[in-house]
Amino acid sequence: MERKKKIIVFILGLVLFLTLCFIITNFASSAETSQSASHIEKNGWPRDNGKKEKELADTAQIGQVDTKPMASKQRIKNGPDEIDKEGSSETSMDNNMYAYITGAVMNPGLYEIHEGMTLGQLVKSAGGLLPYAGTNEVNLASLLEAGKHVHIPFSFTGSPEELLRSQKVNVNTATEKELEALPGIGPAMAKRMIEYRESNGKFTDIGDLKKVKGIGPALLTKIKDQVRVD
Repeated sequence: MERKKKIIVFILGLVLFLTLCFIITNFASSAETSQSASHIEKNGWPRDNGKKEKELADTAQIGQVDTKPMASKQRIKNGPDEIDKEGSSETSMDNNMYAYITGAVMNPGLYEIHEGMTLGQLVKSAGGLLPYAGTNEVNLASLLEAGKHVHIPFSFTGSPEELLRSQKVNVNTATEKELEALPGIGPAMAKRMIEYRESNGKFTDIGDLKKVKGIGPALLTKIKDQVRVD
């Protein structure tokens, strides 16, 4: 009986000890949590979190779109005409100039020009003059302006045969410079044409030009109306 009482007292003491430990542990944990909350209220979040928030704010700022207008309107005067263009910081660096040529030229149309370019150079870019072109009425040495419309008039005065012959290049007698005036013919090609006729004799037909290395059907079509073989 005595032994049973001792066992019961021991068990009760043990339970009381464990209960007391549990209460002390919970109290310490609650105190630590309260202290952390108080520290956050006074000092804010830890430094790392603040750094992350700053990085997020910087990222958001970088992603913002600049809504300031980029383009500015400018007016370019070309004689009686005026052309409105929309300019910007990007397009102002690539401000291409164009001129429009019509009339007695091989390929009338819109061509890109550069500063200091002459009307004669524009005519060459357009494939050269056609027969009956009235060159007395235009100045081929005049400088071009951006947005300019140039018209080469026709002139039907004089002998038609003389006019036709004077406009065409005789590939059997032409110099290297005269051959270079033809569309698609550069210095190397002009030199090969002269070497061919010196080695094989005169061209007897326009089609014989295809025998020169580098002259194919496309190039022949481009120059056949501007050359002769007599």
